[in-house]
Amino acid sequence: IDSAYERRVLISADKIITVGKSLKGLFSSKLIGIEDKIEVISNGYDEEDFSGLTESKPDIFTISYVGTLSGSYPINGFLKALKLLTEKGISFRLRFTGVVSPEHKEMISSAAGGSNIEYISFSSHSTAVKNMLDASVLLLIIPEHASSRSIITGKLFEYLASEKPVICLGPVDGDAAEILEETGHGKTFGYNDSEGISEYLAILSSNPEITEKVSHSIYSRENLVKRVISLLK
Repeated sequence: IDSAYERRVLISADKIITVGKSLKGLFSSKLIGIEDKIEVISNGYDEEDFSGLTESKPDIFTISYVGTLSGSYPINGFLKALKLLTEKGISFRLRFTGVVSPEHKEMISSAAGGSNIEYISFSSHSTAVKNMLDASVLLLIIPEHASSRSIITGKLFEYLASEKPVICLGPVDGDAAEILEETGHGKTFGYNDSEGISEYLAILSSNPEITEKVSHSIYSRENLVKRVISLLK
């Protein structure tokens, strides 16, 4: 909100929609008096993407990551957690669906070996969704950035729809962490909390189930559109 025009637009608006609580707080701090008319309606998932797909139980504890894994995604703490997991005698498979940087591949192979790692570089969206459904646990990494607390990736909502437990690496007081806590679908750990990450993975290895507090269906795009419609009436 840097220009006089933008301020006039926001002040004159009846309602303002933003995608997360952190952004609502940011906008509210910029312009006094607009907080009450800001509504948070997040991104979501398409139910059709999961139509006709069924989950399968993997033969080994499978940690699956879907999406791009570039240099802005810190993984050192996670890789140290995998070493701790191995020391506990827990076998696992790492599956990456998407583009993984060569640097990260080298780091992953060095820390976790090679026989238990799968890379699926190019795939259709339906294949990516199926790989979510076939996992034991889904790994979500929030890019390390000055605004990382407010980052809510679209992938998070597909993870919720898969009904698999999610382990998130990122700000523990961020918007993504709050969504996982509120829905009961997973936990968030700091990038370097290797002990906490390892302990949570160990728990999930013996019981990879979620205890849903709030139905993930609130994040279906159909229900989100209904919320938008209600604001327009």
